Amino acid sequence: MSRVSGKFDDFSGTINIVDRANAPASSVEFTIKTTSIDTGNDSRDKDLRSDSYFGVEKFPTLSFVSTKVTPKGSNAFDVSGNLTIKGVTKAITIPATFLGELKTQMGQRAGFRSAFTIKRSDYGVSGGAGIVGDDVNITIRVEAVREPAAAPK
Repeated sequence: MSRVSGKFDDFSGTINIVDRANAPASSVEFTIKTTSIDTGNDSRDKDLRSDSYFGVEKFPTLSFVSTKVTPKGSNAFDVSGNLTIKGVTKAITIPATFLGELKTQMGQRAGFRSAFTIKRSDYGVSGGAGIVGDDVNITIRVEAVREPAAAPK
């Protein structure tokens, strides 16, 4: 069989790094609009939006909120937190790599990446049983933009 790639086109998130020397004080959260699934096949995307998969009418978003950031080397971190899909919340740990930062004309930017696997059945995503595998390989690539510091009051 083959693997199907897909992506979400509508998402937002915040990476809060208080002090780079104190990773545990950092936090990560993101929200993804489930209707934005795009596999390049309209029929498959419609199926993925159905109740058997993401159930976008009842569950328009999926989300992650970190509870702990643990350094795992000079540029590696484990980001533990709660992933919610279809109203089911599970504690997971996402490995993350800091790729670097750069000041550009459009502001300060930082790059991160991650790759991990979840079981879709853990979240009630049951469509395609016996046809579609249970493991979902997730790759996250982020280019974060630093928000300007708030002006003193």
